[in-house]
Amino acid sequence: MKEYYASIDLASRSSWFCIVDSAGNKQLDRKVSNDPQRISRAIRPFLPDLTAVVESTFNWYWMVDLLQDSGAEVKLAHPLYLKAIAYAKVKTDQVDAHTLARLLRMHYIPEAFIYPRELRPTRDLLRRRHRLVNLRACMYRDLQVQFMKHNVVIGRNTIKQIDGRHLRPVLPHTHDRRGALALFHLIDVLDIEIAELEKQVRASVYHHRPVVLPKTIPGVGRTIAPTIYYEVGQIHRFASAKAFASYCRLAPTIAQSGNVTRQGKNRKQGNPRLEWAFSEAAHMAIQRYPAIRDYYNGLVKKKRKRILARSIVAHKIAVAAFHVFKEEEPYRPGILPS
Repeated sequence: MKEYYASIDLASRSSWFCIVDSAGNKQLDRKVSNDPQRISRAIRPFLPDLTAVVESTFNWYWMVDLLQDSGAEVKLAHPLYLKAIAYAKVKTDQVDAHTLARLLRMHYIPEAFIYPRELRPTRDLLRRRHRLVNLRACMYRDLQVQFMKHNVVIGRNTIKQIDGRHLRPVLPHTHDRRGALALFHLIDVLDIEIAELEKQVRASVYHHRPVVLPKTIPGVGRTIAPTIYYEVGQIHRFASAKAFASYCRLAPTIAQSGNVTRQGKNRKQGNPRLEWAFSEAAHMAIQRYPAIRDYYNGLVKKKRKRILARSIVAHKIAVAAFHVFKEEEPYRPGILPS
């Protein structure tokens, strides 16, 4: 029985399919419209002995689901590591697809995690909320800049108390006031939408045990807990707490040459949303738990860098979360200062 290896260079309207057999001979090499029926017809002759690879682009969901539902074994290729393996001077969709097929046949595909489809909608909703929160923060910064142009320095909490009636003394020109009002109106809309998204997420995960468990960790609240759970997906894909912390961008990079070893900043590999979530949890834990605050202050005196000290606290919270998810038990004091 022959085995077949398919690679799909996925684009927005069509994709290039390259299928080779176990000897490396091309069996299919053409562009196929991104229509599920046409794709199913194209791969049907090679099923069920088909292994397919798709690069982890922003729109991989539907293609991976379609291939899996068709009975093919699917692998998701990690773009960053794939670039290091499959560098080519000539780069086209056809060349990329053929290169992927050859790598798949030789079992050289650097695999990424195929996130469970049943968890994707909630994860994407939480990500949408996060983007809206960041957008709202940008609006507040724009307002602060606008006021500073007129020698008015005010904090975010004070800005919230300002409305159109109080803008004239601060911004004397009509155009300046109108620009500020536009930002206030956008902030009001974002407040409403963010609250609705949070309400919907909480209603769907309120009693979900894997979401409730991380709330027992100091600093992890009702918004951070579901963010952590849905960004992790499956904790068993991490071999250790060290690997999990690295994925969360909370472990430094190491450069070694001869007898010299240096630790550097994180190379932006991993999950930025988990880095944000654990950093926020560390900030809350430092504020609300005296023992953690004392530990943090001690790190500041020793390291003399507040950002580094908070990263260390965030790392400990991430390790605590790893054990909570792994053991499926509430947090027990020991990892964090108490």
